[in-house]
Amino acid sequence: MHRVSLIMLLVLFLSVTNIQAQDYSELSPSGDLLNYTIVDNNAILKGRNDSVSSADPYIDLVIPTHITFNGVYMPVRIIAQNAFSNDYKIRSVAIPQTVKTIEKSAFSGCLSIGTIVVPPTVTSIKSNAFLGIPNVDYHGCADNNENIVDGLFWGAQWHNGYIVDGWCYADSTMKYLVHANRSVTKFTIPETVEEVYYNAYNGTMVDTLYIDPNIPMSEQFRFCNSLNLKVVFYNNTSRSYDLWEAFSNCKNLTEFNIGNRMTFLQIGICSDCSSLTEIYIPDNVELIHNNAFARCHNIHTVHVGDSVSEIRDGAFTGCRALRNLYIGKKVKRLFAFRYCDSLRHIVLPQSVETIVGAFSYCPNIESITCMAKNPPTVIESSDTAFMGCNHDIPIYVPCVKEATYAENWSMFHNIIEMPYYVTATSADETKGTAEMTKLPTCDDRYATVEAYPKQGYTFSHWSNGITQNPYTFKIAPREILCLTAYFRSTNAIKDAFSSMEMCVYVQQGQIVIENCAVTNVDVFDIYGRQIHHIENAYGVVKADVPSTGVYVIKNATGITRKCLVIKY
Repeated sequence: MHRVSLIMLLVLFLSVTNIQAQDYSELSPSGDLLNYTIVDNNAILKGRNDSVSSADPYIDLVIPTHITFNGVYMPVRIIAQNAFSNDYKIRSVAIPQTVKTIEKSAFSGCLSIGTIVVPPTVTSIKSNAFLGIPNVDYHGCADNNENIVDGLFWGAQWHNGYIVDGWCYADSTMKYLVHANRSVTKFTIPETVEEVYYNAYNGTMVDTLYIDPNIPMSEQFRFCNSLNLKVVFYNNTSRSYDLWEAFSNCKNLTEFNIGNRMTFLQIGICSDCSSLTEIYIPDNVELIHNNAFARCHNIHTVHVGDSVSEIRDGAFTGCRALRNLYIGKKVKRLFAFRYCDSLRHIVLPQSVETIVGAFSYCPNIESITCMAKNPPTVIESSDTAFMGCNHDIPIYVPCVKEATYAENWSMFHNIIEMPYYVTATSADETKGTAEMTKLPTCDDRYATVEAYPKQGYTFSHWSNGITQNPYTFKIAPREILCLTAYFRSTNAIKDAFSSMEMCVYVQQGQIVIENCAVTNVDVFDIYGRQIHHIENAYGVVKADVPSTGVYVIKNATGITRKCLVIKY
C-alpha cells in the first residue's frame, strides 16, 4: 500500500506540475487570440496568434490584466522574450499595470508603433525590448543599467524622446536624430541634425534613395525593414564593416544600383530582399562581403564585375531562383552560392584558386566549366564545395588538363577536355529557341549554333550582329562566348511602325537600335545621366557607351528598353 500511495502521490505531483506549466490561449479585450504559458498561477504572455486575426492591416492591441484558466483568475505578469518582435500589424498596444517584467526584444521591430506607454508598475525591462519604436513613455524605476549604449535604454530608440512634427530627437537641441518621421517618402535629414542614431531610418516610407559620397555613412545608417523602399542608388565609399544589413528585409525593393565609386559591398547589405530579380555588380567593386544578397529568393540573374577578387561566405546563399550567373574574370575565392536550386550551368573563370562550400546543395547543376589551368583548391570541411550536387555531371576543363583535374577533383566522374565555353540562348523563348548543334573539341575548334523561330516569327540576328543561321565559327583557346538569338515578327516592319516598338541589342560593345519609327532617341546610364541624344533615328542606329553597365534607351514616344553592355 505504501508503494501504491507513493505512485499516486507522484502522479498527483506530475499533474500539478503540468498545470503549473500549461500552454493556453485566450481572446484579448481587443479580439486578438493571445498565447500564454501558466506558471505558478501567473500568466506569461508569449505572443499573438496571427493565423486567426482580423484581415485589418493594423491592430490596436489590448493586453488583459488577467486570464481565466480552469475557473481561476491568473494575472498577466510577464511579456516574454520576442513575444511580438517584428509584428508589423500592431499600431498601438495597451500594457496593463499587472505586468511586472518585459523580457528581451519583446516589442523589437514593431515598426508601426510610434509611441508605447509603459506603466510605472513595470519593474524590469530587458535589453532591446523596444528596439525600433521611436518613443517610449515610461516613468518607472526599472534598472536602467542593463545594456545602456549611448543613452539607449532597453534598446528603445530613445527614452521619452523629443518629438517635433513626427521626427524624434534625443533632446530639445534637435542635434541627434533618434528616428525619422515614418511618413516621409523622400530621404531627407533635418538641418539641425549633427548625428544620426542607430536604425533611425528603419521602417520609414522612403521609396527611392540616392546615397552619394557626401552622405556620411556609419554603422547607424540603415534603412532595413523599410517596406515602401523600391529603388536604391548606392554610391557611397564607406568601407565600414559595421554598416551591415543596411537595406535588409526591404521586401519591396526591386532595383539596387551600385555606383562607380563603390569598391566594397557590406555584410548582408540587401539580404532578404525578396523582390530583387537582377543584380549587376560593376567592375569598380572589389569585394562582396558575407550574406550580401542572401535569401533574395527571386533573383534570377547575377553579373559579378571583373574587378571582384572575392565573393565571401553566403553572399548569394538561398537565392533559389538564380539561373543566370556570370562570375568576373578576377575572382580568386568563392564561398557564395549554397542552396541555389535553379543553377544549371556554372562557368568558373581562369582566376579562381579556391572554392569553399560555394555550390553545396545546388542539386540541379547540369554542368561545370572551369577555365583555370590548375584545378582550384576545394577546401574540405563539413560543408564541402559540391556537397549535395550530382557528381556524374560533365566537368569541362582546358585541353591537356583532364588528368590534373581527375586527380584533384576526384569527387567528379565525368571530366571532359574542351577549348572553349560557348552557349546559345534565346532573347525571348516565346518567339523562338536556340542551341548548340556542333560542339568544338580540342582537335576541332569549330562550333555551330542554330536558332529556331516559332510560328509567326523569323530569325533576326545573333547578339554579335551576325545574321547567319545556322552560324559556324572558330573558338579561340579558352574563349568565353555567349550568343543570344533575336527574333522578330514576320510583319516586323509593319508592326514596328504601327506600335512604335524598338528592337535593342548589343553588338561588339555598342548599343544597336532598330525600328525606332520616331525622330529622336535618348540613351541613359543606370543613374539617369544622358549619354546620347540621337536625332532622326530612323532605321538602324548605333550608340557607343563608355563602360560596362546597364543602359536605358527611350524614344520620343516614351517607349523604353534596357540592355546590359559588357566592355572587354
